[in-house]
Amino acid sequence: PPLATLRGIATQALDAGADIAKLATTAHRLDDLQTLLELTLELRHRGVATLAMGAVGALSRVFFPAAGSLLTYGCVGAPTAPGQLPIGELAALVRRFFPAPA
Repeated sequence: PPLATLRGIATQALDAGADIAKLATTAHRLDDLQTLLELTLELRHRGVATLAMGAVGALSRVFFPAAGSLLTYGCVGAPTAPGQLPIGELAALVRRFFPAPA
């Protein structure tokens, strides 16, 4: 969905008292990820969890937490959503791109 639609959904949830607004969409193109990333950056101070499904969406599961998304998902066994990474692979990528401070 367009940024304005996603913003409206998240803002409505947060204004109604939600501690975290979670939005999961399917990304078909990098532009879809850009839209969801813009929302994440805009609402990170209010409490947002964003991720995208699909092959392109796998990027969101690794990098959106760095932009302020409060959670990500990996699978143990079979994926429960398209683009979901096995937990071992996800953990290795997170360690690679976001190493613990020395």
